[in-house]
Amino acid sequence: MLWKPDQSSPLEGLSETIDRAEAPTAGLFADAMVRTGTASTALPSTDAAKRLRHLIEAEAWTDAALALLATALPGWSLVRLARDDDEWCCTLARHWQLPDWLGDTVETRHAALPLAILAAVVEASEAQLEVAGAASGGGRRGTVPACGRNADAAAQALCCDNFI
Repeated sequence: MLWKPDQSSPLEGLSETIDRAEAPTAGLFADAMVRTGTASTALPSTDAAKRLRHLIEAEAWTDAALALLATALPGWSLVRLARDDDEWCCTLARHWQLPDWLGDTVETRHAALPLAILAAVVEASEAQLEVAGAASGGGRRGTVPACGRNADAAAQALCCDNFI
């Protein structure tokens, strides 16, 4: 019998919990902080984590969700926030200059604005973990197979088309 290591994400199940929640709670935000790595007991508290805790204590849920976005995903930005049919639609992108279909984007919907942002932060964190796992050898090495005698020959290919 083969042993298969547990490859579950630390964020697994959190998206469903956020989807089922009707209103934001301190416990939900604390869970998101811990699972995204923003709050760690091993590391000393940073100013951003302290600010985030103060926002949660004050029940400033939207500001807390935006602070969690800035702390947990520094390379991502809020691109779109709109209310449509009694739901908030939140779109995050890694490269805001690119169209949605071309760049890395995450879109979530929820009836509560802070939970829509929080769900997007969790999904973007999951996407970032998947990319990190693939880069470290957890996923496929490349989408195009290397051809030629050595693998570096494919990196030196040139376009030889005549465009005149």
